Amino acid sequence: MRVEDGAGWLGKWLHLLGHNALALALATSTEEEVRAMSPTTVFELLLGQSALTCIENGRLAMWVDALDAAEDRRRQAALVEVINKLGLRCRESVVVIRLRQRPAESAS
Repeated sequence: MRVEDGAGWLGKWLHLLGHNALALALATSTEEEVRAMSPTTVFELLLGQSALTCIENGRLAMWVDALDAAEDRRRQAALVEVINKLGLRCRESVVVIRLRQRPAESAS
C-alpha cells in the first residue's frame, strides 16, 4: 500500500509544472513541427544527447552533440532556438545551448 504524503504530491506538481512550462515554450516556436513536439521527442532530440557544459564569457554554455540526420539536426536546431529564447539562468549566469558538430570518423 502506497501512502500519499507531501513529498509525493510535491513531485507530481513539479512534474506537471515542468510539462506545462515545456508546452508553453514550444508554443512560441514559429515552426509547427516544434509546437507539436512531445516531451519524448524533446528528450530524443536534445535532453538525451551527450553534452558538455563550460563557462564562456560569463555564460554557462551547454554544448550538445548535433544529430547526424539532416532532418533531425534541423528539428534539433529549432528546439535549441526556442529554449535559448527562454533566457534560462543558473546562479546569475545565462544558460545557452549550442550544437556541437561531431568530428567525422576517418576511414582506416
